[in-house]
Amino acid sequence: MNTKVILKQLAMDSEMDYFGVSDIARMQNLPKGRRPQDFVPKAKSVIVLGKKIPQGPLTAQRNAFEGKRIQILSYTMYCVNKLNFMLNAAALKMARRIEKDYKAVSMPMPAGEPHNEEKWQSVMSNRYAAFCAGLGEMTWSGFVATPEAGPRIMWVSIVTELELPADPLYSGPKLCDPKTCGKCVDICPVKALSRTESITVKAGDVTASYGKRNKPLCRCAVKGLVKGTPGRLQMDVPHNANMQSMEDWYTLTKKDDPWQRMEFNHGNYCLRCMTECPIGRDTLHTQGLKDTLHKMATSFDMDLFGVGSVDRWVGAPIGHRPNDCLPSAKSVIVMGVKIPEGCIRENMIAYRGMRHGILPYMVYGYNMLNDLMEDAALKIADYLNSLGYETFLPPASVGREEDKMMGIISNRHSAVAAGLAEFGLNGLALTPEAGPRVRWVIIVTNAALPADPLYHGPKLCLNCKHCVNICPVHAFNPDERWHFKIADKDCSYCKLNRVVCRTAQTGIAKGSSRRLQKEINKKEVLTVNDWLKLVKSDDKWNRLERVAAMCGRCMIECPVGREEIDQSAEKIDEKTKP
Repeated sequence: MNTKVILKQLAMDSEMDYFGVSDIARMQNLPKGRRPQDFVPKAKSVIVLGKKIPQGPLTAQRNAFEGKRIQILSYTMYCVNKLNFMLNAAALKMARRIEKDYKAVSMPMPAGEPHNEEKWQSVMSNRYAAFCAGLGEMTWSGFVATPEAGPRIMWVSIVTELELPADPLYSGPKLCDPKTCGKCVDICPVKALSRTESITVKAGDVTASYGKRNKPLCRCAVKGLVKGTPGRLQMDVPHNANMQSMEDWYTLTKKDDPWQRMEFNHGNYCLRCMTECPIGRDTLHTQGLKDTLHKMATSFDMDLFGVGSVDRWVGAPIGHRPNDCLPSAKSVIVMGVKIPEGCIRENMIAYRGMRHGILPYMVYGYNMLNDLMEDAALKIADYLNSLGYETFLPPASVGREEDKMMGIISNRHSAVAAGLAEFGLNGLALTPEAGPRVRWVIIVTNAALPADPLYHGPKLCLNCKHCVNICPVHAFNPDERWHFKIADKDCSYCKLNRVVCRTAQTGIAKGSSRRLQKEINKKEVLTVNDWLKLVKSDDKWNRLERVAAMCGRCMIECPVGREEIDQSAEKIDEKTKP
């Protein structure tokens, strides 16, 4: 098998949709300092990998621009951050393989950030590399489009000393005609893309043009600063003449909303010129899927899998129901991963006094598990999209309306609605096998999948109130409860002072595992703005160390599901008293 075929198979094994190769000669028109040989002097080839954007995040973005702004967080996570992570991981894997097997220096060019912020310029243009590798046609919006996906593709490239045969440049049907379309120009909320002025690029003998863009003005939309975007600030769109440099844009960012800065998470609030392009819209088709999806979830290391029909979410707040996110939704797929016992004990030892134990808990009991689940959700959504179904992907954890402390759709309620759990007094989803020590992720889809029966097994929560008593800030009120129904199942749990709870989650309050140990007067902490004031007094090292929730005591210490690891709740309680 020849080398190129081996590398292409490696790309496909890494869940890539596109693989192409350009020689160095085609890329000599890049600016000095950004050409392949500027990075690898003996470079001979540039390998390009591409990943299609799933339909779900695109639906989320469209909904956000139609007034449901919280859904932009799903688009940001799954269209931008997660895809870039997958691309960078695939590029690193390929570079390492080439260096190991072929002894050729290979350097990946990052997908997405980081880039030169002052010039808003990437290390080396991955889109131009895709054009030079013959993977598609340059469109007026400056993105590379393919017949099957249009410009809705993210790219990464690897500059290598390995000499590979270059692929032919794209010579298929003409995909973009700005004279007869102009959708990308019209859809831009800040009118940053010119209808007449263009920039010309060459790849070998092929010449292409794309529209000239006012980068600082475009970036106002990308960061969600102006009217016409889903951002919070909603400033008037600056006049072209007042937005000519990145310094002008940077000055504007100082007026940004503090909640938006917390929510943004290195994403992108716009890209309308790419997402709304008419090229490559697919025709939908249907088929039965549930068993296949369950097997896929198991192969991706998911421990729990269930499906609920969307009618089970009718009691959810308006704007946070599946059909608010995907109007055609019929089913919600729910997947769960048990938190490993080692991670649980890391939290325990932190509350016994070895405070740095909370650091590995945050990484492995929280962030890494969320990454694992989001990767699985993205792959399953990809599969559904390939069959023509629409999907919507709320993030597993990060990605919520910070001032309301509300996610797009409640993962806990979804677990109960999919028959995987029941509610405990603490408001968490309790499972028979792991209690509440499960992380959840969901996929909303218009595929009509058979719903699982709701949980009606042995009562899991016996109202022992251990969660109420273990809370370091006493945020639960056991005398007041929420009562509601999910289909025919009666549900209830304690009311929670979310703002006070958050002082423990963020490691501010006395009794938490972190540095500040501030006495919290619940009468003075009534709103998120009160919490925000407390954050300003936070320990600087605490802020740097915090990458996830620093508490979780009501979840960690719940006695439900402890039998599986052969430890009684009483023994755990004795070992973990602060």
